[in-house]
Amino acid sequence: MKKSTPIKGLFFDEIRRGVKDVEYRENTERNRAIFCDKELTHIVFHQYRADRLECRVKSVKVIKVPKAVLHLWQLVYPGQKDCIAIKISHPRYYVDMSGKSKTVLWA
Repeated sequence: MKKSTPIKGLFFDEIRRGVKDVEYRENTERNRAIFCDKELTHIVFHQYRADRLECRVKSVKVIKVPKAVLHLWQLVYPGQKDCIAIKISHPRYYVDMSGKSKTVLWA
C-alpha cells in the first residue's frame, strides 16, 4: 500500500539527495493510523506544489524523540516525548513541479 504526505522543502531536498533516511512525525492517533499500517510499503512525499518523491518504507516505530532533534521537536510539539520514526529508502522516483517529468533515481 502507498500513502502520500506533505513535507517541508528542506526535508524534501535532504531525502531527494539521500542525506535523510528517517522521517519523524508527531505521535498522534491520526498519524499512527496512517503510518503504522502493516500494509504500508511506500510513501510519496510531496511539497505544497507538485514535486513528489516515492520512497520504500523499511520500518515504522514509535520511539522516544532522539536527543539530536529533541530541542527543535519541543519547540514545535511542546511536551511530546514520543514520535513516529519512519525509516525510508533512498527515493526511487522524483516527479517535478509540472508533473510531466518523472526521473528514475534508482531501478
